[in-house]
Amino acid sequence: MISLSTGTTTARSWFHALPWHSGALRRVFIMHPAAADVRTTDSSVLAAIELATSAAVLLGLVLFFSACVLLMVNGTWVKTRAVVYTHEGRTGLRWHNTYYEIEEVLLAEDATLPEPPGAEVVIYYRPRRPADFSLRGPYRNTRRLAISGVVITVLGTAASLFGFVEPM
Repeated sequence: MISLSTGTTTARSWFHALPWHSGALRRVFIMHPAAADVRTTDSSVLAAIELATSAAVLLGLVLFFSACVLLMVNGTWVKTRAVVYTHEGRTGLRWHNTYYEIEEVLLAEDATLPEPPGAEVVIYYRPRRPADFSLRGPYRNTRRLAISGVVITVLGTAASLFGFVEPM
């Protein structure tokens, strides 16, 4: 435990006396009395690893909450099928919105679609501004950011909770 005369901490510190610190875990990391000396010399490495797991939890939470903020700022998008049409030499898209009204959007003059007129394409549009549409999923990168944040947070938490790092 702690030596009162010198005030220094021995290899078995006050942390090992806590009730939730199991003896089996101590036996895994300290199998021989000589191993205690090795453990005390590598304390800076263990501290760096524990700091890295804490940083991983923080980084994961920042990534996840930034993805949530991006999703809230972008608003909702609706997936539907649109028909490609031409009108006076310009290409456009027609689709039914959520209220079964017909929406029409003419594309820019230099924009072309790979599908011929009359073909159906999948689009994503905003219900309040139908002119804002996309031919690709608008949330693809934001979802990847959120999933990365969750995975990093779970790994950092698991490393801290399940003792991948032996506390000093």
